[in-house]
Amino acid sequence: MKENQQLPRLQRIGVHPHPNDQTSTAAIWEIRLQRKEKRNALDAPFWKEIPLCFEYLDSLPQCRCILLTAEGTTFCAGIDLLYAAENLQISSDEESDPARLSVALRKYVKYLQSAINSIGKPL
Repeated sequence: MKENQQLPRLQRIGVHPHPNDQTSTAAIWEIRLQRKEKRNALDAPFWKEIPLCFEYLDSLPQCRCILLTAEGTTFCAGIDLLYAAENLQISSDEESDPARLSVALRKYVKYLQSAINSIGKPL
């Protein structure tokens, strides 16, 4: 993402300068999980949006630190189990063969981890 580009409209995440750093050159930014009704469980929109947020903040030279916060009383319940069940497609061969199952799980985890690894700033 190029400098001065705007983020698209996001469903699950809010991105803004930290409330204590509202200068035009804010160095501290906040990424806020916004799915409190589901205890901020991580679903498909989250996994698509988080790399966009990191890429956007990485393009801001003034951004020196990112705070990851959440709405509600629970920071994050982890991965949304419905999302995981729908997206981890396991064939009957993989289900009956532990080695194939582990390869399928590894591929899925690598996809999810790549979203988190896209960060380029201190978190």
